Amino acid sequence: MNRIKDVHQRLTDKRGQIAASMETHQGLIACIRRLPSEILGEIFMHCLPPDAHNEPNPNTAPLLLTRICRPWRKVALSTPRLWCSLSVRPSHRVQQQGLFYYHTWLSRARGCPLSLAVDTRLVHAPRNPVWRYEVTELLQPYTSRCSRLLVTFDEATAPELLLKDIPVLEHLTLEGDMKYAQKIFITQPQPHLRSLTLHSFPFSPDLLSLFNPAWANLTQVKVVLGRGGDVDGHVFLSLLQLCPNLEGLVFNPICIGRSEVSVHPPGTLLHANLRSLDVIVLYGLNSLLNILTLPKLRDLSISDLVLVPGPWPHKEFKSFLSRSHCPLASLKIYGAQVSMKKEHRAEYVTLIPTLKHVGLGRGVVMNV
Repeated sequence: MNRIKDVHQRLTDKRGQIAASMETHQGLIACIRRLPSEILGEIFMHCLPPDAHNEPNPNTAPLLLTRICRPWRKVALSTPRLWCSLSVRPSHRVQQQGLFYYHTWLSRARGCPLSLAVDTRLVHAPRNPVWRYEVTELLQPYTSRCSRLLVTFDEATAPELLLKDIPVLEHLTLEGDMKYAQKIFITQPQPHLRSLTLHSFPFSPDLLSLFNPAWANLTQVKVVLGRGGDVDGHVFLSLLQLCPNLEGLVFNPICIGRSEVSVHPPGTLLHANLRSLDVIVLYGLNSLLNILTLPKLRDLSISDLVLVPGPWPHKEFKSFLSRSHCPLASLKIYGAQVSMKKEHRAEYVTLIPTLKHVGLGRGVVMNV
């Protein structure tokens, strides 16, 4: 009886081993192994992180895909679009090996347009201040294929190296203190540049000249000034004049004072193409509404009027709508001190039949 039990146990173990082996080899006949490499490459594209710029990580695509099996590695390395996005952050822990690593990554992109995010601030490489120049020099040959570029800089870095020879650039984002703006001026026309984002403080009107060749073709501009930065309404108003093709503008914060009003009498600043406007106004909203005429405006968002005392400037806003005669579809007014009467909203709907959505207070959106 014991001998029979022993034989039974050995057979059971053998059966388990066979089942495990069959399950292991099941992958060899999996449908995904029979997919053409082009389709598998498209599937791999959907495995990329949602971030606009990829930070190299062995546990996420595309590096993870090269570690699954040999066929997947071959497909991943032969799919250039998997490697066309890269985030570079200098670190004292990464020296020449890191430079070679970035070069290898970008070389796999071949001729695809590149999306680069480069943080050149010295704070990330305190023990190797030379590294920031090495990495910008490494990336410079690739900027000629760069369609999207994000540069974060400070007073000790050299982002100007990355702003040379960028003929196909479409989207540019600059993050840093604009008092060091002499480092980031654009001296050559950028025929394809359509979007510019500036995260900075302070920002004065005289700095606008640093981007003169680029303003005329821009369709999207976003300016976000840091807390404590100088706020100048002239910058906002000048942007509208410098960008005749602008379709979307985000600007915060804005302060409209007497000097701006004296330069721009009511209704004199007309922009024929602006479709979307998103602003934070600290004070002078009534003056701003008096100045602007926007005949193509479809989306308007005015946020965080924390310094604006008193009621909503209904008279000025109604005059702005009448003067602009725009196809406004969405209106969002946010802020602790904002209060809009129902009869005022009814007047806006009558005045602008295209108005479909109104957001009031702290994010409540109502269908009209």
